[in-house]
Amino acid sequence: MFEVLVSETGIRWAGWVQAAATFAAVAVSLCVSVRAIRAQRRLEDDRLHQDRLENVCRATVFLSAGIGNIQALRNAAERENGSPPAGAIRFTLSALDGDHAALQETLLEKLPGVGVLGQIKQATMDLHGYIRWLDRFAGEVPPEFPKVTHQTVSRLEVSVAALSDFIERYTHDPSAQFVPEKEDEWQKAKRISDY
Repeated sequence: MFEVLVSETGIRWAGWVQAAATFAAVAVSLCVSVRAIRAQRRLEDDRLHQDRLENVCRATVFLSAGIGNIQALRNAAERENGSPPAGAIRFTLSALDGDHAALQETLLEKLPGVGVLGQIKQATMDLHGYIRWLDRFAGEVPPEFPKVTHQTVSRLEVSVAALSDFIERYTHDPSAQFVPEKEDEWQKAKRISDY
C-alpha cells in the first residue's frame, strides 16, 4: 500500500512539474516574442524617422533652389524696369515646376499638417500657388509682381529657416519630433510666420 501511495504521489508531482515547466516555457516564449516585436517596431520607427529626416533635407534643398529661381526672375524684372522678359518667365516656370515636382516626391503619405512636415506641405502649396499665378502672364507682368514675389519669397524663406533649424536640432538631439507634442506650439510658430 505504501508503494502505491508513493507512486501516486510521484505521478502527481511529475504532472505538476511538467505543467509548471510547460507554463514556464510558454511564458518565456511569449516574453521573447514580445521583445522581438518591440525591437522590430523600434527598427521600423527608426527607419521611418531617418526617411523623414532625409525628406526634410531634400525639401530644404529644393525650396532653397525655388527661392533662388524666383529671386533670379525678380532681378531680371528689375533690370527690365519691373517687367521680366517672357523668356525669363518661361525659364523660371520650367525651373519652378521641377522644384515643385521634386518637393511633392518628398511628401510622405498622409503628411501631417503640423510640425516640420506640415511646414514642407505649406511651403509646397506656397510654391505651387506662385507657379499658377505666374503662369497666367505671357509677356506683360502685372503691377503687383514685386509684391506677390516678395511675399512668396518671404514665406518660403520662413519655411527654409524652420526646416534648417529642425535639421540642426535633430543633429544634436535625434529624439527631436517631426510633429510637436503640443499642436498649439506649432500654431504659435505658424502665426508668427503669417502676415
